[in-house]
Amino acid sequence: MIDLTRTLTITAAMLVLGAGAAYSQDVAVATIPFPFQVRGTTLPAGDYTIQRASMGSYVLRIQGSRGKAGAFVLPKYRSDAADANPHLTFRCTESDCFLAGLSSGLESWEFDTPRLTSAQKERLAAVYLHQTKVQQ
Repeated sequence: MIDLTRTLTITAAMLVLGAGAAYSQDVAVATIPFPFQVRGTTLPAGDYTIQRASMGSYVLRIQGSRGKAGAFVLPKYRSDAADANPHLTFRCTESDCFLAGLSSGLESWEFDTPRLTSAQKERLAAVYLHQTKVQQ
């Protein structure tokens, strides 16, 4: 009986701590002024939040405001130093933009993008992020 009580007490404490950690979470917010593609999905221009899909996860959730479309992505960690200004990087052609990178200010990640042909001209675009806390 003592072991059962102890187990239930530990489980309850873990649930309370987990609920507190999930209550607020840092998210990055960006206003992206053009449509873009991520993982083969085209997302419209607009306001987006970028955050981890769950605590400790490497999967990122990119979600449009007001229930607009979003995507889950598993970026590749880059070992080089991140830029001090948090931002998203896009690789753009004449007709499409692809999410290519994310710098949080402390770390940086890159996303898979399609290879461009030699005939396609590429330009880079950066959209700066700001941090906020979201109550969950």
